[in-house]
Amino acid sequence: MGEGFGANRFDVADGPMLSFDSHSDYWNHDGRTPSDSLDNMADIVSGHMDQVRRQEQR
Repeated sequence: MGEGFGANRFDVADGPMLSFDSHSDYWNHDGRTPSDSLDNMADIVSGHMDQVRRQEQR
């Protein structure tokens, strides 16, 4: 479905299967380094699309 409207998937940490519990985990980090999700969000917002780690289409 993503290819149909030009979506780009970026790398995120795995969350619980079939659950919305991890929906806000994009913003979490361990206190030292940002999660892959947070790092990718920062690259997107700051215009560094060349640094975004992508995932394959499903």
